[in-house]
Amino acid sequence: MDADVAAMTEEAAGLVASWEPAAAAGQPVDLHREMTGYTMRVIGRLLFGTDVDAAIAQVGAAFGVLNRYLHRRALAPVRWPRHWPTPANRRAAGARATLDAVVDEIVGRRRAAAVPADDLVGRLLAARDPDTGDRLDDTEVREQVLLFLLGRHPDAQRRVREEARAVLDGRP
Repeated sequence: MDADVAAMTEEAAGLVASWEPAAAAGQPVDLHREMTGYTMRVIGRLLFGTDVDAAIAQVGAAFGVLNRYLHRRALAPVRWPRHWPTPANRRAAGARATLDAVVDEIVGRRRAAAVPADDLVGRLLAARDPDTGDRLDDTEVREQVLLFLLGRHPDAQRRVREEARAVLDGRP
């Protein structure tokens, strides 16, 4: 937990320092944008244990596309099946591919470095099946990370559940 607090504190200090030029010039700061970036950097450090500034724009844009897509799907869940090549479906698939690529790059880099870390990716890479002793492959690690990210966005999680209920119509 101390590492979590340290990551949050370091990111907060960096954020405040980045505001000093604007404050000195009497210029406003877009607090929503700044706090969103801060939150993503902290979550990124806690998940991946690395500087994720380069990925923040990609992940933020992908989540924006996916949130809008899920919202539209929740309002009209059976109008256009996900496999149809509509513009919205292609944008959502592209956003998901972006998330996959960002996480895959981080997981691949971490696995190649073989340095144990006390963050989500480090724990997933070190995890072993208690019955077989097998480790998770990179795809399984990615899926677990993305599932965790979905859990950090309860509104998106709710829309996914609603879409699944509507599409499945009571079927398992």
